[in-house]
Amino acid sequence: MKKTLLFSIMMAAGITMQNTNAGDLSVVGEVQYATEHHVRGLNYSDDALGIGVVGGLNLDWAYAFGGVHNVPRLGGGDSVNHTVLGLKRGVDAGAFSFEASVELQHHSAVTDSTEYGVGVTFESLPVVGKWTDVGLTLWDNNDLDYQGVTVDVTGKSIDLVGDWLSLTPYVEIGAMDNYDYYKLGSTFNFDWEDWRPYVNVYYLNSDDSPFGDEDGWSVGVGVRYSF
Repeated sequence: MKKTLLFSIMMAAGITMQNTNAGDLSVVGEVQYATEHHVRGLNYSDDALGIGVVGGLNLDWAYAFGGVHNVPRLGGGDSVNHTVLGLKRGVDAGAFSFEASVELQHHSAVTDSTEYGVGVTFESLPVVGKWTDVGLTLWDNNDLDYQGVTVDVTGKSIDLVGDWLSLTPYVEIGAMDNYDYYKLGSTFNFDWEDWRPYVNVYYLNSDDSPFGDEDGWSVGVGVRYSF
């Protein structure tokens, strides 16, 4: 199973998962620093140091995942916490095979909110599937009063130096009923056995969001460890 369905929360909160065999449990811990911390185009914190852990369990009939990510506000103030719980399952439809997912996310910040997501990710679409995975997720957040859809286009990993340094480009587009945003970025991944340092760089443009308009660059550096 691949990881694209969790891409928005991975990039925003530094959460990732590993493949497992049926009945196996996967746990990944992470420490990350980012100049700005975004989730679906919303800026939850600047100058953010994040600490997180995520687990995944293959139930054979579906893949269960859950995680928590804490972002202390450097320089004072309350911290921001994100939690996620969900299930995903592959559906075989030939060239249009996909993974379907349902998930619940809670964001504890100045304004607490809970949202629900239902999505699909296509990993082998005709023509474009050779280069990208394409995901589409419907979101409903009653607390922040928005509904809408995100589209994630994740490029296949590009090896830069042997098998230990790779590049993953991505595009994330959000069309909510009261705001829109787009995000263009790339992640440089270093693979040293159980340790996986990375550098994530992206440009974000967000209009009319609940947290205000925003555009500019953000840089994040971190390391993940697989237990």
